[in-house]
Amino acid sequence: MATAAKSHLVEWSTLSGFRVGDWETWVAHCQKRQKPASLERVCNGARPLLWGLPNSILAENRKTLRRLADLHAGMSAVSKKDAEFLQQLPDAFGTKEPSLSALVLANGVAGAMPALTEVVTEEAWCQALNTIYQIALDVLGNPDRLLGQLANEILITIAYQFPELNHSQDIWETSLEYWTTSLQEMLDSDGAVQAAYCKLLPLLLATWTRVHQLSPVSALGEEIELTQIWEWFLRYNLRLLRRDGTSMLAEPGIPYCLELYQAAVSTSTDKQDRVIARQVLPGGNPKRKKPKDISEEGVFSEWAGLGVLQQDWSARSPRLAVAVQGESMQIEICRGIELLKLEGFPDVSINGKRLQPSGSWEEIATHFDEDIDYLELEMLFSDQVRVQRQILLLQDDEVIMVADSVFAESKERIDYQNQLQLGPAVSCLQETENNEIYLQQKKICALLLPLGLSEWKSQRFDNCFLAAQGSIKLCQSIYGKTLYAPLMINVNPKESIKPRTWRSLTVAEKLEIVEHDTARSYRVRIGNRQWIIYKSFAAPGNRTFFGQNKNGDFFIGRMEEDGNVEELLSLEL
Repeated sequence: MATAAKSHLVEWSTLSGFRVGDWETWVAHCQKRQKPASLERVCNGARPLLWGLPNSILAENRKTLRRLADLHAGMSAVSKKDAEFLQQLPDAFGTKEPSLSALVLANGVAGAMPALTEVVTEEAWCQALNTIYQIALDVLGNPDRLLGQLANEILITIAYQFPELNHSQDIWETSLEYWTTSLQEMLDSDGAVQAAYCKLLPLLLATWTRVHQLSPVSALGEEIELTQIWEWFLRYNLRLLRRDGTSMLAEPGIPYCLELYQAAVSTSTDKQDRVIARQVLPGGNPKRKKPKDISEEGVFSEWAGLGVLQQDWSARSPRLAVAVQGESMQIEICRGIELLKLEGFPDVSINGKRLQPSGSWEEIATHFDEDIDYLELEMLFSDQVRVQRQILLLQDDEVIMVADSVFAESKERIDYQNQLQLGPAVSCLQETENNEIYLQQKKICALLLPLGLSEWKSQRFDNCFLAAQGSIKLCQSIYGKTLYAPLMINVNPKESIKPRTWRSLTVAEKLEIVEHDTARSYRVRIGNRQWIIYKSFAAPGNRTFFGQNKNGDFFIGRMEEDGNVEELLSLEL
């Protein structure tokens, strides 16, 4: 072995019959050995190395990664081009901070190293192995935990590929400990991953699944709590799937891979995960029958900043995903396909002065049951202005509401704007005389009602609901201490085309009508369905609206055929 390439990592163990410098014996061994099995066989999939990769990485290295995956699986013979690639590898990585793309490439090289012994020199082979090993070690301490997971997988791939190495057992132990520690630090007790990692969630799932599958023993050991966290994390990934298998909240351009989710779910001991997977994974069961009724209430983790409001596990089930990072909030509304996306924070001005957030979104209330999923958060803006955001899903009605409340210190001119982005396959259809907008994908698929505005359009541009190119803008203004901007979204296509109307209701306290700064109430009708909504902005009081008498902060109910109102949610904060 060349002196420059010597490392404790690449000294073959004399217990395996190899001597330092016996390169020919090592090459012959690598070509003839039957174990370890290829990654493809272990994960029961084609090219697992490519799972979860964004198109940005695939476009840059697609041919190389496919080639490395094929070499790893023994699907093709090595060539001189492979030898040239390996010799250039140290220069290719250079001294720059490794990127996601570089780490994925290094992991592919680690998997193909046994096959590459056939066409390269001992020095080039050892230098390449030491290069990717050192890269992985250097990245483990990177504050970007996703980079750390990919680096850790490189070490695990090396240990898996070369059990003959003296220190492979040490690598296994430290790498698996790093992985289990990462699960505890990046996930909460219910498996919710920190919102920062949602954009590349399929990539994180892929690397963790491969680690789990490659482990010679149970990667989670006998820790029941850690096993449950892992399985809840798998359930979160299933929650976030759209009808085409792509992940909500993730960046565009991460292709769906059925084998990834099948491999991930196969690691779960919970049989219900397999039942759910058969229902939600496109291509998993071509003869899929109507999904069984597996109830699933919504979830939200304030620690992770991640939540999902959902009706059930059917492919077209209404679903709302929310990711919160400091002052930024991302909301995606989906019914099979992505319908709407809301990102950032609302534009709020007081007396013409645009305000900036001075805090982070914090949870105020959550409520999840078989009727309604409800989430409320609050953030402080400059000049002591507060913004509260209510997010709810009425499961049986397939209705979603996102409502912002602005609280000023005194009566001022409040201007509010918010912009929703349309899904890539969705367009808008706007009424000419009414403040309502349809979403359509070939046919109408949803209806949006801005309850804080009049049903009929006015000439005021500071109170408008407009469809622009690829987006919808809601603008409201008022002189007062509070502004309320509730947006109701009906995602039932059949109901969306039925007649609808809404109006503001009178709210009274002690037989006197209260001002809007005290409380507001609305009545909404779509087809034969009607709802009553009430929101308090002042100290609790015994108030009456539409025959209801409430003392709380928020109420929503459904009108029954006999005229009574069924309470869906009543909150006292």
